[in-house]
Amino acid sequence: MTLSLIAYRYIQAFSQTLAVGDQVQIVTELATILGVFSRHKDWIHRNLHPAMSSEEKAKIFHGLVSKVSNTAAVLQFFAVLAENNRIELISDLEKSATRYLNTLNKQVPTNFVFATEVSDNVKAALVTQFENITNSKVVPSYEINPDILGGFQVYYENKMLDGSILKSIQALTAKTEVA
Repeated sequence: MTLSLIAYRYIQAFSQTLAVGDQVQIVTELATILGVFSRHKDWIHRNLHPAMSSEEKAKIFHGLVSKVSNTAAVLQFFAVLAENNRIELISDLEKSATRYLNTLNKQVPTNFVFATEVSDNVKAALVTQFENITNSKVVPSYEINPDILGGFQVYYENKMLDGSILKSIQALTAKTEVA
């Protein structure tokens, strides 16, 4: 089982222990703390070496987390991580918590890639159309990549839609090579 799958299962199990009305707020807090820890994971690995007991690790995590959180559920989550020696999951947990929050909020982070700069009207139209397709709120980001020659590509939920001229040329090339 991959670390990202284990991390996502931790986040799901954690979320299921929370009252429905508290899920978004508490998982947001958890994701924020995980983000801080993820950016400082070198320090964490230096200070939480394998020879330490799980109680010592839990104590350090409790001290760190209690400085930024008063939520008992978040403190308990980190205690479980330390007890189960799952500190290496922090980066994957941050991504999983963010993904889980997007699911709770019915949001789809979406990256639109264009060959050249496009107008705000075109961007808005694509976002609206994509929201209709996904039945979710699209959280757009935009990128310019001249290599696609024209058209656009859309990346969301580990999927890619390719409406680029480059893709069309590649498809035509493949058809002519087969013939």
